[in-house]
Amino acid sequence: MKTLSEKAWGCRCVRNIKIKLKMKLIALLMFCCFTITLKADEGAVLMRIYYTPFEVETYQPITKENIKEKAVHKIAVTSEATARKLLDLVVSEKISGEFNLGRVRLLIEESSGRKIFVDAAGCISVDQQVSALSKKDFKKLEKLLAEIIAK
Repeated sequence: MKTLSEKAWGCRCVRNIKIKLKMKLIALLMFCCFTITLKADEGAVLMRIYYTPFEVETYQPITKENIKEKAVHKIAVTSEATARKLLDLVVSEKISGEFNLGRVRLLIEESSGRKIFVDAAGCISVDQQVSALSKKDFKKLEKLLAEIIAK
């Protein structure tokens, strides 16, 4: 038989163990919440891409107004590195060009709301300003888009 002091000591041990378990559980929950928050930030959409390959010819024109519905590929970009590569290429030093409103093939819609359109010939329209990519940059853009699609 246990003495009164042994019973009291046993209760204290059980109580201490319960408190330690509760503390560990709280720490685990806090860690999980922190991890989930980090994952949510990593998955934030930085831009959306609406893309029909540049070489595709269509019976009905793809315009600035209907590219979201008619695009072959609709992609949400969450990688900051990919978004930066794409923007650096599209807003790099360009030559003059004439944008074809009936042959829009790419819309880059940034989370800020800015829209960048590229036509089948590599001409770019941003905020009513028109320019064109060099042939070299146009090929780089096609390659980068193919890589994004493949992911």
